Parts: sequence; structure tokens; C-alpha cells
Amino acid sequence: MLGKIIAINENVVSVKIEVNVYDFDGLIGKNVTFKDENITSIGEVTAIGNGIMQAILVGEIKDGKFLYGDISKPSFKAICYLIDNATLDIVLNSDATNTIKIGKSYIYHDYDIKLDVGNFFSTIGICSLEVTPISKHKSSTPKSQKG
Repeated sequence: MLGKIIAINENVVSVKIEVNVYDFDGLIGKNVTFKDENITSIGEVTAIGNGIMQAILVGEIKDGKFLYGDISKPSFKAICYLIDNATLDIVLNSDATNTIKIGKSYIYHDYDIKLDVGNFFSTIGICSLEVTPISKHKSSTPKSQKG
């Protein structure tokens, strides 16, 4: 647990930090979760100072899926945690069945970045490709020009 919510202003959540920030490597830019009874909100840490951390809400997890955007706010009883790898998989869609590893994260050093191949190609408009061998194409040379 990193701390408890003390203020919510539009999409910025302020958390009173209850841990030693020096025990963590670079919290700025990392994701946090605000776990409530029915909802898990996701935030990105933007500032830390005077024992207060601020995080911008970036989405929420509902029914095991990440929904991007400031949809709802966490309640004041929600506890703030540093995001774990299982939740990060959901947020980055790395839990899909058809993924390939494309590298390592710069923010989460032991985390593999993966690409959901099926989702990637469907979003750029390539659903399936049909390849016809050259030998099956009809000749486009008119008969009068053939030797």
C-alpha cells in the first residue's frame, strides 16, 4: 500500500503517502491502482512532494478489461497501490492469447512489452490476406503480341 486518498480534483487524485518513497525506484510516471470494492481505477503518478502524491486517472478495470478514460472516480476508502504485473497485463492488453514479445519496458524494467497481433492487424484494417501464386494469374499480354 502506498497510501490513502485525501483529495480528488477532477481527474487528479491526491494520496497521503504512508511509505518511504526512497524505497522505490522512480515513482513518477509509473501506474498506480486505486482498489475499491467494485472498481479498480488506474492512475499515473505525476508529482510527489511534502508527503503527497498526485496521480492522474487514466482508466479503470471493469469485468477484467481496461477501459481508457476518466470514467468514474475512486471512493475515498479506496487504497492506493503500485500497479502489479497482472494488472499491468490487463492495462497493456498483454494478457491476450495471440501476443508476441517486442521488447522490455523502460519504466518497468522486468516487464516484457507484448503486441496483440490479432488486435493490431484488425485495427489497421488488415484482417486477412489472400495470396495468389503468380502462376495462377492470367497473362495480360494480348495474343497478337505473343511470339
